[in-house]
Amino acid sequence: MDPSFQFRQWSTKDIGVLIKSKATIKDIDGDYTLMIAGKISLNCQIAAHYRFPLQALNKRFGLYRKIVNHLIKSLHPLATQLQDTYLSIMDYIHNVRIAFCRDARASPNALDSEFRSPALDYFLWLDHHGGGFHNGCRMNLQKHHDITMMSVKNREGKDIISFRQFSSKYLILCDAHS
Repeated sequence: MDPSFQFRQWSTKDIGVLIKSKATIKDIDGDYTLMIAGKISLNCQIAAHYRFPLQALNKRFGLYRKIVNHLIKSLHPLATQLQDTYLSIMDYIHNVRIAFCRDARASPNALDSEFRSPALDYFLWLDHHGGGFHNGCRMNLQKHHDITMMSVKNREGKDIISFRQFSSKYLILCDAHS
């Protein structure tokens, strides 16, 4: 699944559905699980290298929820446009979390250090190097970094989560010295 950012105008009903959606990371005896509740409910295990990016994603979603709630009450002439922008980003974030769970559930071992979620990795590329999430940012990411959703799926080029590269190299070195 390639979730994509789509700016749109939001109805009161759609706002209510998105605002109520939640994702929680549970730690059960050192194993982490992402639990998504909302229109679509899922859960999946989280590999160590994805714990912090998912926590950051959840924090951002919660912060944007507070901003939207403030904008709903605002009388500023740009409040509705800003509200729609934040809601559209929240929708994209929520879809990335759903895609992550689907990637993890489809993996033979989602806890392995080699597990990758193309949806989350591509989101991170866009967030850190693309300057945003819309098609213009996707084209800039491709032009300047040679990164597309397809290149991420095919594991071409650099990995966005450098820890994963470090941990794999470290494990190889440890195995060589054992």
